[in-house]
Amino acid sequence: MFTVSDDVTCLFTFAPYTTGWERRTTSDLPWRAYAFDSRTGEELWFHEGRAAEVIAVDEAGGRIAVASSSRDSGVPGTDQYAQDDPLVVLKASDGAVERQIARGARRPQAHPGAKGVGYFASEERIEAMDLATRRILWSRPADTVTDIAPRATGGLVLASSSEGIEALDADTGRTRWSRPGYREIGSGAPLASDGLALVSGPEPGGSGEGTWGMYALDVRTGDATWAVPIEPASDMSLATAHDGLVHICAGRTLLTVRGPGERRT
Repeated sequence: MFTVSDDVTCLFTFAPYTTGWERRTTSDLPWRAYAFDSRTGEELWFHEGRAAEVIAVDEAGGRIAVASSSRDSGVPGTDQYAQDDPLVVLKASDGAVERQIARGARRPQAHPGAKGVGYFASEERIEAMDLATRRILWSRPADTVTDIAPRATGGLVLASSSEGIEALDADTGRTRWSRPGYREIGSGAPLASDGLALVSGPEPGGSGEGTWGMYALDVRTGDATWAVPIEPASDMSLATAHDGLVHICAGRTLLTVRGPGERRT
């Protein structure tokens, strides 16, 4: 894993603990952090942690939070997730341990130095948290089972579940619009760029089942502004968007899509 700040690039190495066999055979291998100057590549510091797998890192306010797990970490977003190992907060300047937060790995984005609001989903609830204080600002039941991280954009929070995509008011958690039958691309947070939510969906005018391709939904209203077929749409595993372009991994092919009306460069 990598995390990057303005001055420090930090590389994390660790042994996988995905299966019981991996936990038994690599149980004595610690996680390690190697920090380099982001501009020159000069080695800055090295930190060795406990024998565990790094499951998440976050950088904010000159601090690096490292969540790790030395056993079966459980389901992300739930109260039981990765609670056996503390959240370790390192100083980005020298790698010294500033603080260890017991049972704090459930939300590694919330740590000393972090600012703003984070949005989280568990199997049963969607919540907004003040990252600096770890105070819950609002919490609402999830309409269907989900553990996919929500995406904040344009004053809304995009949430995805097995039933579809919905947009929640970022301040209150109230539903602004919902679109059944649409899903996030891959298994990460819903993708948003340039005022659009980029999601997978069924064929227009079809039965409403299956995955035909990618849709661009207006974030404010949920209306489809354009759509494009992707082959094979069922294998869309990753996607990213920037500057009017959407890059999608489908099967073993990387596709780049430009929306209609986008300026060509």
